[in-house]
Amino acid sequence: MNANGEGIHLYRAGRVVTVARRGTIVDGAVAVKGDRFAAVGGWEEVAAQFPGAEVVVHDAGPDAVICPGLVDCHAHNLEFGPGTAFGAAEEMQLVGATELVFRAIRGGVTALGEQVLGHYQFALGVESYRRYAATLPLTVAFSAGCVSVGTEPVTHLCSVKPGGPVAPEALLREETLECMAANTDYPGEHAMATITPANLPAHLTPNAGKVFLKALDLRRFVDAYHRAGRRSGMHIEGDATARYFVKVGGDVIHHGHGLSPAVLQLMATCGVDLVATPAGGTQSRPNSPADILAAVEAGVKVSIATDAVMPLHRDANWYDPNGRAEGQPSILPGRNVFSEDLAAVARPALQLLSGTGMGENEALALITRNPAQILGRPGLTGTIETGSQADFLVASGIPGVEVAHKTAVSRVIIRGKPVIVRT
Repeated sequence: MNANGEGIHLYRAGRVVTVARRGTIVDGAVAVKGDRFAAVGGWEEVAAQFPGAEVVVHDAGPDAVICPGLVDCHAHNLEFGPGTAFGAAEEMQLVGATELVFRAIRGGVTALGEQVLGHYQFALGVESYRRYAATLPLTVAFSAGCVSVGTEPVTHLCSVKPGGPVAPEALLREETLECMAANTDYPGEHAMATITPANLPAHLTPNAGKVFLKALDLRRFVDAYHRAGRRSGMHIEGDATARYFVKVGGDVIHHGHGLSPAVLQLMATCGVDLVATPAGGTQSRPNSPADILAAVEAGVKVSIATDAVMPLHRDANWYDPNGRAEGQPSILPGRNVFSEDLAAVARPALQLLSGTGMGENEALALITRNPAQILGRPGLTGTIETGSQADFLVASGIPGVEVAHKTAVSRVIIRGKPVIVRT
């Protein structure tokens, strides 16, 4: 082998959608060395740099796409997901988590933002999940916080004290806030400003949707995370709590269901990001494609996430009820939404954005570059650039923009290593 090509693997496709400065490269290629991109460009340009390199994928068909791996920046695959998906008891929790992570990767997800909020039965803490995540092939960032579930009375759980409910006042103690902040990697849902229904039916959660944290309480959370050098995130629905959160210096709103144009404009002015969850996640109607378009047009930086594992919200009627749109199985009432469904969850919004003139790179950014920035991984994952981490997909179209079925993804490469190869 020529020395210039030693240890280099080349991948070629009809398009390389970089979600970076170079945009889309027709008849493009990437060169991978170790866990990094060694070069990105046109096929002839890249191949000439590395004569004798191994060509792993040689597909110049016009529909074949290389693009960044997908990033699901709001998920519950490790803590609550195994119980929701499989009824897994504590002894099987991490076994179930492994299946959920495998399914996520199979759907093209190469980085996850996981919420650790305190389980009502299991006593695993953030460090236990962190040790487990170190065995996985993908990037996992953790948000340590607490959850308030709308049962009667409201059930409060906390990542600091997993294994049972805690008193509501315990969530606001300085030592609790400091411990949660110290154990968090990124601004996930650090608390519930509005009480969540979780995955429980409405008749069991009569308090869901009620305001839990007022302005002064929100400030205590925000200040605690900022003192620890972290950005702050919050589970929010409705204008009132969103406005309070922005005014006290909050950084990222998760869900943001039911926000008015005035609040979206306030968020844009103050640089507050939105993690939209169009499949559900609160008592309110979730982010419709039109809501996501309005946020983008207001100037808010938007990421789309699954909030997996959870059932589809009853009002999320923008998903194909017949399950036959371009061969994708439907996201239906009664069917849980998983991280592997990220492209399908984002598809209605990304189609609308594309239809209004947004380019494919900017549309794809909502499930790649933007959530990577939320996770604190900008320039590392979520884009294809020389020197960045080689997390990418080979697919039959652009995920979420042109295709949504997980089988459209033929290869998943994480840190330069193929982890899914469909033939």
